[in-house]
Amino acid sequence: PSAGGNGTWAPWEEALSRPSTYSPLRTFYMYRAVGDDAGSAANTNAANLPGVLWYLHHNIVGEYPRGLNVTSIERLRVQTRATKPLLRSRMQFGPHMAMDRGRCMG
Repeated sequence: PSAGGNGTWAPWEEALSRPSTYSPLRTFYMYRAVGDDAGSAANTNAANLPGVLWYLHHNIVGEYPRGLNVTSIERLRVQTRATKPLLRSRMQFGPHMAMDRGRCMG
């Protein structure tokens, strides 16, 4: 991926820039730990429910006062379709890449 002419993300393959209408629509829930001042869910970490509970147990509950002002778990309804390049690779989702402050950490 690279930056497009106007500073937006540009896909490395043209097929990634078009909607995937031939792939089944998948709907599922993701979760995130939030505080009272939680903002938009855009560009945020989310996980399955066991993942969020693990995060709370290992990073929040063991501290007093509780770390990062986490007060609740937010449920997000997600809908996605696999892209044509993913389907050609017999995949529904791409590989996991950890992100931290807008940078890919691997």
